[in-house]
Amino acid sequence: MWEALNAGQTIDKSIVDMAYDMHEAAYRQIWYGQQITLEVPARIDMVLAGLGRSLPDAERRRLIETFETMEVEVRPDPIDGAVEVIQRLADTFSEAARQLGCAFKDMLHIGDRDAKDVVGPQALGMKAILFTESRDEGSRETTKADAIAESYAELEAKIAELVDI
Repeated sequence: MWEALNAGQTIDKSIVDMAYDMHEAAYRQIWYGQQITLEVPARIDMVLAGLGRSLPDAERRRLIETFETMEVEVRPDPIDGAVEVIQRLADTFSEAARQLGCAFKDMLHIGDRDAKDVVGPQALGMKAILFTESRDEGSRETTKADAIAESYAELEAKIAELVDI
């Protein structure tokens, strides 16, 4: 983030680091305390607002994409026992495919978080619908979902568009 901001107008790295750290602490309170997940664009915009800065649209989009990719591809250092639990959860899709007698390419995942509910299942070869009625965090402009359903009323039609029913 500092590199993007500093390229446009000089800013001390320690100030950007402090603003980012403060935002992360607040985000964790929201995430853990209220079970609300803020999408990356909102989180980036909050840090920028806290610094009283902005970025050109193309640079903001690049920064958002970098953070979203990092959240999906960079593996955290797991705590004791986490690997086993995560493996069981990852096996959930494989077990569902086995029980249904189908391949991932024949499965459809519906979720409200682009970085997890779209990117993850698509990486396995599934189709994915981003569902925004209960939570719309602004990712509809950048999602690679196969479809976007904005309400339960249109969800059935979106499913029908993607699969043979």
